[in-house]
Amino acid sequence: MSGAVRDVRRFNYVSKLILFLIQHKMSYLSGMAQKIVLNTLEQIVQQAIKTHHNLRIVNQLLNEMQLALANGHYDHVGSASLWDSHTTHVSRLKEELDAVSIQERNDDGKLMFADLPDSVIYEILACLSDHKDLVNAGRTELRAFDLSEQRKLWKKLCQFHFNKKQWNTVLRKGENLESVEWKILYMRLMKRYGLKDVYADMLYICRHCNALFWELHGHPCPVANMEPRSTPVSPQMFVDFFSA
Repeated sequence: MSGAVRDVRRFNYVSKLILFLIQHKMSYLSGMAQKIVLNTLEQIVQQAIKTHHNLRIVNQLLNEMQLALANGHYDHVGSASLWDSHTTHVSRLKEELDAVSIQERNDDGKLMFADLPDSVIYEILACLSDHKDLVNAGRTELRAFDLSEQRKLWKKLCQFHFNKKQWNTVLRKGENLESVEWKILYMRLMKRYGLKDVYADMLYICRHCNALFWELHGHPCPVANMEPRSTPVSPQMFVDFFSA
């Protein structure tokens, strides 16, 4: 699993898995399992520092880990010295991440984001599935801000994360889908239902031989003369496989 951290397609899945373990299982894991979680978390942090990608997600993981360690200080599996070493480890990782400074690229004559035409910037923004990324992209320059506020983009986000039945549950008296501000509707929907988890690649389990595999890798099932059948495995489901 730790090797998947270096694959940009699997980063979100592994991060969500670690987040679930931190929030719900950390105090109940064996000492060895705790070390595996901490080592994987360190690899996530080092990958973020190296690439300058997903810094917000990684900072959330560290904050959640610090909270879990504080809450479990007097009630956890393993020795007190091991738990204290986790706290020291996470504090060091937090300092390393906080020291990251992203510098604006020098003008080297090559094309920059601000040089792109509006139509291209719009298509880039339309590929974002997280409203936070859309808002942050809009802060880069005035044109990007104007484009990021377009109703069509926020409608796309509503269509991606929610269904029409859910839309109607947050409409207020006198509102309809033709006149409502999609950004406002999105925020209401997010508050009530949360957002859909998005993974470029995720684990699947073969329904014939129970083998786990990454979707993009595929799976040459040894069971002959059977139509391939598999089930997606969410991070929570993956953890449940190993729960007593």
